[in-house]
Amino acid sequence: VDPMRAANRLGPGRPFDWSYVTATEQPARLTSGLAVPGTPIARLEGCDLMLVIAGFNLDRHGTPALLASLRRLAALLPADAGIADQVASRLRLSTRQRKHLSAISAYRHDARPVRQLAHAIGIEAARDARLLGGNESDAAAAVAALDGWTVPQLPVRGGDIVARGIAAGPEVARILQGVEAQWVAEDYPDAARVAELVDQMIGRSSD
Repeated sequence: VDPMRAANRLGPGRPFDWSYVTATEQPARLTSGLAVPGTPIARLEGCDLMLVIAGFNLDRHGTPALLASLRRLAALLPADAGIADQVASRLRLSTRQRKHLSAISAYRHDARPVRQLAHAIGIEAARDARLLGGNESDAAAAVAALDGWTVPQLPVRGGDIVARGIAAGPEVARILQGVEAQWVAEDYPDAARVAELVDQMIGRSSD
């Protein structure tokens, strides 16, 4: 803000005008303890340029309410990750927020099942991408499918593949990738099915 204040003092007229926007209904509190009142971002109608300044503890500031505001911003953007990334950069969003905004734009029209999408880009981004996809029934189904669900961990590791006689190296990684891809496609079956998938992939590897 200080450079704009200086420009207003030194230049002809007042080239800059600004207002403060807060992440919540409460004033933003600086590290010095000073409270800065502003318009809550959820009520912001529009602006020419927004600078997002989180200060410290960026992850703590990434609340559901702020993500909802980012979702609203994403709704104004085309389904283009490059443009979303440029906007995020101009708005000085954190790395986490930038990735979230880019993912929503890039995968807004992704046709795969929402839990498969969540495995690729995370639950919050997958949910928001569906909400902005333009199909109300798909959005409602996606919210229901992800409610209370967490992305599971593949119940097999590289050491398990090695224990079955495959030498440590790129082949182990290739088998794991193949097993994981099929596991996700089958909507995360249990460990018994994963063991069958491992056997199948090892069999193909030996052919």
